Amino acid sequence: MSYKIIFDNGKPYEIIVNSEAELRKELKDFYDSQEDKTDYFNAYVYDENDNDITESQFITEIIGNIINTDDKN
Repeated sequence: MSYKIIFDNGKPYEIIVNSEAELRKELKDFYDSQEDKTDYFNAYVYDENDNDITESQFITEIIGNIINTDDKN
């Protein structure tokens, strides 16, 4: 499955990833690059049918894992 991610950190850009592992990596990299970790959700995720899945349980769990893992470091 492929996903389109639109990152908006002032200058929006998008990337296409071809697996859940790539999706997790790109979201983690984006999170790590942000100075203000409280304003993380500037990423919008779409499935291969261009459905917005940003607020789905699937994406929420991925982001929760990223944030929780970062908090433990």
